[in-house]
Amino acid sequence: MKRYEKYKASGVQWIGNIPEEWAMSQIKYATYVKGRIGWKGLKSDEFLDEGYAYLVTGTDFEKGKINWENCYSIDKERYDEDPFIQIKKDDLLITKDGTIGKVAHIDSLPKYTCLNSGIFVVRPLLKELQSRYLYYILISNVFSDFFDFNSTGATILHLYQNVFDRFGFPIPAIQEQNKIISFLDHKTAQIDALIEKKEQLIEKLKLQRQAIINEAVTKGLNPNVPMKDSGIEWLGEIPTHWKVVKLKHLFKITGGGTPNKQVDDFWNGTIPWVSPKDMKVDLITTTEDFITDEGLANSATNLIDEGNLLMVVRSGILQRTIPIAITGTPVAVNQDIKAFTSRGRVSSNYLFYFVKGNELNLLNEIVKQGATVESVELDFLTNTFIVFPSITEQNQIVDYLDKKEQNAEQVTNKLSQSIEKLTLYRQSLISEAVTGKIDVRDWETTKTN
Repeated sequence: MKRYEKYKASGVQWIGNIPEEWAMSQIKYATYVKGRIGWKGLKSDEFLDEGYAYLVTGTDFEKGKINWENCYSIDKERYDEDPFIQIKKDDLLITKDGTIGKVAHIDSLPKYTCLNSGIFVVRPLLKELQSRYLYYILISNVFSDFFDFNSTGATILHLYQNVFDRFGFPIPAIQEQNKIISFLDHKTAQIDALIEKKEQLIEKLKLQRQAIINEAVTKGLNPNVPMKDSGIEWLGEIPTHWKVVKLKHLFKITGGGTPNKQVDDFWNGTIPWVSPKDMKVDLITTTEDFITDEGLANSATNLIDEGNLLMVVRSGILQRTIPIAITGTPVAVNQDIKAFTSRGRVSSNYLFYFVKGNELNLLNEIVKQGATVESVELDFLTNTFIVFPSITEQNQIVDYLDKKEQNAEQVTNKLSQSIEKLTLYRQSLISEAVTGKIDVRDWETTKTN
């Protein structure tokens, strides 16, 4: 796209030059900013499913809007206590704790609304500043670069109001703001639609992968094989020659522990130490933390050989998924993980796919419900039934699924890379438009745009 004829220095290094006619301002001069401080000890048990007013928290932000369906409510007395954070239509909300810089534009208010801690309400005070234009400023690189510059060295990230007040940004004439808003609303909607289609494809592929794995580990690879009732309601029929055995008879299950964090001699060694944060891959070959031989000897853990299966048994995500992985190298594990060592009749790789293919049913079987942090009940786990063929057939199934997974992973990676490129392009387009690096004054919505 074309550029403006003349530019001038903005005075801000990450903004660079801006069009000659544009002005610069700062949050403290251009907007009203308020956050909740204290609020007379509001407690979580005062969060209501239904109530007089919505109470927006950082988890309610979703794609530039507030997901009202997820919002808790509060009573009228609590809402009336602080008029400074009572939300109006066209306000902007920005998170100042947790994930910094999530922004929502309030284009509608279903009912009275206010804020929990961790959020600022930002309201333009200048008649020359459109709320929607400021929204695009706050989700652009202009703001993220400002925050990065001002948070260098901080251990705990937080957007302080005295820092936010100094945030400087360019302001074009109101007519140009409206043009930029129209341009970005149109373009980002197009990009978002493309991203959503690719995300839907990834989700469909995920479901297909789950179905393929489930079919292979419960029915086998031969569609013509005679079947029998497994005796397990959620499994249904299985090949007649397959076995049904409790997990405790097929695997030795061991736990782990954490060496004393205060003893330096226990840490920064060469032994990979697995905690749930490492369980994001199917094959564990390295970890974030390493312990020494002394650390291994002084903790409730043993070295787990290569080729064993690891399972997270205590985590907040256990009602949605069961994180598992195969060890690609000898490792130690922490207390939130169990290691499964095969007794010879079932391979760890087959168990890996059995869990993957029956994840939702197994969650109901082994996870303790209602716990603050969900946990796998060891008694439920060890007495869970697994169905399996001979080792030879297990290996055939594993080889078949390895190839299927490899192909599916390649497709998923291409889709993810495409989403990443579209996301970066979206961010770049917003940043260029709100800093005047592109001139959209003559832009008109057409079918080709």
